[in-house]
Amino acid sequence: MPLIYYTAAIPLFALLGLFSHISRGLFNLFPDRGYGSGAREDYSMLDDFLSSNYSVMDHLVGTEYDDNGYYDLYSLRNLRISCIFSVGGGVLALMLVPDLGAVFAAGVDFALVWFRDLVIYRLQNIRLY
Repeated sequence: MPLIYYTAAIPLFALLGLFSHISRGLFNLFPDRGYGSGAREDYSMLDDFLSSNYSVMDHLVGTEYDDNGYYDLYSLRNLRISCIFSVGGGVLALMLVPDLGAVFAAGVDFALVWFRDLVIYRLQNIRLY
């Protein structure tokens, strides 16, 4: 796959990282870390099912949490971590998964042709009153 498709993939995967950061910050029903004191007094299996939890990977990369134990939506560090993992994983998948690069390249080509046709159509049908 030519390099131009990888340069198109990076902003798309970064946008996916932004959406995953926002969804983890907004839709987490239970805190990932303890309920205020750092210890999980009322920990239950339901918390594991509905929360993304505080994993070893979160500890290694330094994910930030607010005072109540929730994933910090307003942290630029969390946004950077999410985008780096999304871009890295996406580009790695494009390189390693057979035929995924060809499918992605065909999608980018289709989107560019569609956008060009849309601009041409709009320019041909422009009306000045």
